[in-house]
Amino acid sequence: MRKADVPTFCRENGVPAITERLVKYATIDGRLAAHRIGVANWYSEADVLDWIKSMRRVGTGGDAA
Repeated sequence: MRKADVPTFCRENGVPAITERLVKYATIDGRLAAHRIGVANWYSEADVLDWIKSMRRVGTGGDAA
């Protein structure tokens, strides 16, 4: 999928806060794998899902004091 498709894919998988800008900078930083084909970056569903999973943070709840 292309960069513009990644936010839609993420929303469909329950992650609404992903934007094209976030995808762009994650690609530049090397946190999200991309395949350069012609003049565009293409992303695999598996790579996007792995990237989403890598951002997961486990909280300790509201009573962590």
